[in-house]
Amino acid sequence: MKRISLIACAIAFGIMAAAPAKADVDIIMWNGNHWCQIWDNAAGNKPWPEDYVRVAGGFATWADAFAALNTLVAERKCGW
Repeated sequence: MKRISLIACAIAFGIMAAAPAKADVDIIMWNGNHWCQIWDNAAGNKPWPEDYVRVAGGFATWADAFAALNTLVAERKCGW
């Protein structure tokens, strides 16, 4: 019985580890002051208030979004 449980756990872990990473990180810009922010959609909630525009998105990690945000700031498309 222990072997069956071990095998089942190993298979379940292998399936979960093989799943592709979700691209849940976006860069949003608040309409009032052109201030950009990294927003992680994994939490399941939307930014509030809802007066924002999605500037860039589809990043797999926060670090990728931060690099893109630095580029947008350097190009003066976003502010801090």
